Amino acid sequence: MNLTEGPRRTATRRWPWVLAGVGMVALVWYLAGPVVGDYLDADLPTRDQMSSVASLWVAMVSLLVSTIAVWSQHRQASRSASVSVPSVADVAEQLGQAVQHQWEGEEERRRIHDPVALSLRWKAVDAFFDHKKNIGRSPARAQGRPIQLNGRLSEIAQVYLSIPSRRLVVLGSDGSGKTVLAARLALDLLQVRQPGERVPVIVSVAAWDPTTTDLAGWLTAKLARDYPGLAPARSGLPNLAAELLKAHLILPILDGFDEIPRGLRNRALKRLNDVPRMPLVLTSRPTEYTAAIGRGRVLSGAAGIELAALDLHDIEDYLSRTTRREVLRDGDHCGVWDPVLDRLREQPAHPANSAVRQALSTPLMLSLARTVYGDTPEHDPLELLDTARFPDCEAIERHLVAAYLPAVYEHADKNGRDWPPERAHRWLAHLASHLDQSDSRDIAWWRLRNGIPKVHRFWAFLVAFYPAATIGGFGLSRALHLEPVSFVGPLMGGFVAQVLANVTCVPAEGPDPARTRFDFRHRLPHLVSMLGLGLMAGLTAGSILAWLIGPPIGSSFVIAFGLALGLSMAVTAASHSWIDIDTEVSPASALSGDRRHTILTLLQLGCAVSVFASFISGPVYGVVVGLATGLMWALTSAWGQWLVLIRLWLPLRGRLPWRTFAFLSDARDRGVLRQVGAVYQFRHARLQHYLSGADRA
Repeated sequence: MNLTEGPRRTATRRWPWVLAGVGMVALVWYLAGPVVGDYLDADLPTRDQMSSVASLWVAMVSLLVSTIAVWSQHRQASRSASVSVPSVADVAEQLGQAVQHQWEGEEERRRIHDPVALSLRWKAVDAFFDHKKNIGRSPARAQGRPIQLNGRLSEIAQVYLSIPSRRLVVLGSDGSGKTVLAARLALDLLQVRQPGERVPVIVSVAAWDPTTTDLAGWLTAKLARDYPGLAPARSGLPNLAAELLKAHLILPILDGFDEIPRGLRNRALKRLNDVPRMPLVLTSRPTEYTAAIGRGRVLSGAAGIELAALDLHDIEDYLSRTTRREVLRDGDHCGVWDPVLDRLREQPAHPANSAVRQALSTPLMLSLARTVYGDTPEHDPLELLDTARFPDCEAIERHLVAAYLPAVYEHADKNGRDWPPERAHRWLAHLASHLDQSDSRDIAWWRLRNGIPKVHRFWAFLVAFYPAATIGGFGLSRALHLEPVSFVGPLMGGFVAQVLANVTCVPAEGPDPARTRFDFRHRLPHLVSMLGLGLMAGLTAGSILAWLIGPPIGSSFVIAFGLALGLSMAVTAASHSWIDIDTEVSPASALSGDRRHTILTLLQLGCAVSVFASFISGPVYGVVVGLATGLMWALTSAWGQWLVLIRLWLPLRGRLPWRTFAFLSDARDRGVLRQVGAVYQFRHARLQHYLSGADRA
């Protein structure tokens, strides 16, 4: 399907009305069997035989019509684009808006520009990078032109666009502001982006396994997860993430190369060199990047810059403008950091002053110091000069990380909800420990179940499955006339619950979330077509069952089964539609999408089972069995496992709060977490590792 063309209206479809007409004729034909038998004054066995023969003819005709309809729809789909498929240019525009909204919100939560952004600076690095002629894309035997790479935060887009290869590696120490620089680059590029140009997208590269997936395949899956509107709505429809990559409309900003496992970094560089003409940006700590290169080949066509440490002037300017001021006895005003800054200026060589200056030379530690001492009046930064407590720079950094969480959770959130600091620390420590054990940085709600021991998952699922399985067991034992029902029903329910609990808890990873969105207005022709097709298929299956089983299966069953299947297929057709990317880039929207999909499938499965079971054991028990079947299936979905394990099991054990999503969202608003597409991440790997160490202790 060519997504470079805009949506176009197809010819008027007559198939929905043809299918509906044939369905009515088939239905009348089937019901005419008993009437014809009465008309011919035939006896009852003969009349039943005629009805069975008529039902067989209905099945054959319906099957033929259904086959023709499916073939026709497939042929039309292969010839023209569906009216619901957006053009790749429109998708790129929506993606740009989503990325801009996402990272503007992240800058606001981090208070990057409150009141002013830090003056990040960098310098060009020639060692361990490609030849200048390769960076400049110079032709053979041509002189390469010099490229000015030095600059500051406000100039990052200008510097990047001056690189002909559009390939840049950003090096920086732990907490030096690499992600801040990447976010500003993406936002500045979006400001000057023209239609048809690449959309910068920041993706965490820590979870990439280059031994199994190339860059394009991994980016396709990553984009479809972080922006679910890019994933195909159903099988047979194009993957918009892949189409964007094919159309050269994605600029990947790969954040955190140093977080890739050590043994995979060299392979990752080789994968990046497999696409030497692809523009990209890569961030990493210097040590890990140079070690990955070793004696091998550098990143093809890439220029390199390294972030510089903040000097005393940067530290003084930032802290004096971002912290509270106190009134002295003589009426003068004094900032809470002024006594410390005075000592740093007057005695820069003093060991205590040197340790403080060195600790505050990175944007991460400077922002932590602002939160710990600038926003909480009872804390005095003069304590940092106490060499007995803080003998060196590392001790000061550990103190700032440890004091950060109590400081941010000192006050209630914007909704008046108060999270006790010690409990918040314990819950975040559990999440950090789960991420370290899974070697990931992504807090994905559908993967939190993976960190629960298998035996715990089994007991949780057993308790969850047993009520629904027991209800189904009562209905099934009543249908099969197994006595006593009060004993057989719970026994069957326990057996089924045990089997399902074993099957569900065994996989190391749970199911990925699905999504459903209703669009009856724009998909009405397809909806009516699928209604007719489902009616045909239902009448076919019902007629065959009526012919094979006989009484009590009859015409009523055929009608009910046909209508149930037809409505089910129609609703499914209406729910498969494209989703606006800029409305589907949050963990909450991914959860709500999977919940809608699960409930829809539950109702479809429950209705189909209820119709079949009602004609065997009666309507009451049929509905009971259908509902139980749907509920048991729902518990195997991503949303069902979230309810059982994350919303119930982990809070019962004190590992997470009862309102898990509210807690995660609040942690993002407080700056502890950041949102990257459909997942959360800790603001910095340093905070995650600190918390995971506390959890293990």
